Amino acid sequence: MGTFDERKVRENRAIYEKWLSCGFQGEMILNDCGWCVNGIYFEPKNSYVLFDKWPFHATIEYMQFPNGKWIAGSHTNFPIHGWAYGLSVWNEQFETKEEAVIKEIQKIEKSLTEKDKKKFVLDGIQTCKNHFKKPLFEVVFEPTAQFEQVSLF
Repeated sequence: MGTFDERKVRENRAIYEKWLSCGFQGEMILNDCGWCVNGIYFEPKNSYVLFDKWPFHATIEYMQFPNGKWIAGSHTNFPIHGWAYGLSVWNEQFETKEEAVIKEIQKIEKSLTEKDKKKFVLDGIQTCKNHFKKPLFEVVFEPTAQFEQVSLF
């Protein structure tokens, strides 16, 4: 006979309530160990490679919840660091897809060295511009003296 785990009950309730607040409906789904899995991870349906030139790689993924809000996550690989931050109910929610993606791009930009920022801007600008049909990088990146002047048009 199993023992009552108060922590498990609290955490299951929190994730399930968060999942419902995102506009989802349905029963709580538990894994084999009794943990709620609703909204822990969503398989991305919308993603694009921001840049992919060895050893630099960044993919941004995004989705819209049933409540109309948007979230974004990223997977990155740089010479000295990287991360995988997927989509879940715990991601920050935004009113528009553009806001969600801009916030994720800003996270990536903040993690880069000055040398890497230049490469990121040059490689990522066209991909992002083509994908969203507008130059998000004009909003995201403030010009610095260390960047070369690059025409976006």
